Amino acid sequence: MDDTPPLESTWTLFTHKQSLSNNYSSVYDEAVSCSTIGEFWRIYNNVPTASDLCHKAVCIHNELIVAFSFFRKPHVPEWEDPHNPEGSEWGCRDIISCQAIDQMWLHVLLAAVGEKLRHTVGLRVVNKSTKLRACHKIEVWMNSCDDRCTRELFADLQIALQGIDTLPEFSFMEHNKKRQQATEYYSRRRVNHPRRTQGPMSHSTHNL
Repeated sequence: MDDTPPLESTWTLFTHKQSLSNNYSSVYDEAVSCSTIGEFWRIYNNVPTASDLCHKAVCIHNELIVAFSFFRKPHVPEWEDPHNPEGSEWGCRDIISCQAIDQMWLHVLLAAVGEKLRHTVGLRVVNKSTKLRACHKIEVWMNSCDDRCTRELFADLQIALQGIDTLPEFSFMEHNKKRQQATEYYSRRRVNHPRRTQGPMSHSTHNL
């Protein structure tokens, strides 16, 4: 029995598979949830790190995992989430060192479950690297596009990430705009790569 203090919300970890589909709900899976401090630390200590993810070293059933999401129930990591119709995010997208991305991920996780990030509904760490360049992302999702709320969350985020060297720049994006950009991107991919399929993986992996 877990007798550690309860969290104010239940949080769920999702894993995201590599895919070119714009049917986003088909490429992520619910992994595990936590509602106490003890459950949170059991998840954190037994899941591959953010840097493992960015080294393409995480697989489930031989499928490459490219992102982790950690969301407050009942929210899910979709721009179309009916529980978050006015969603937005603060995100950084850069070449982030392994040490920095592990530190950033832990800091935002702790701030979120400790209710130190106002208006936050979820967090994501994503490997966006290609053959041509390395690129990693951390996103902090919120339930509003209101200017006051976005400024409050950004202030909280700066406090949560204090002490991390070479902190990347964060930018703000409304999810309605991201959804439109994604639709245009996948349309271009279908035109340019109509027969492209995912090949076998040859790298060393951690299987969950």
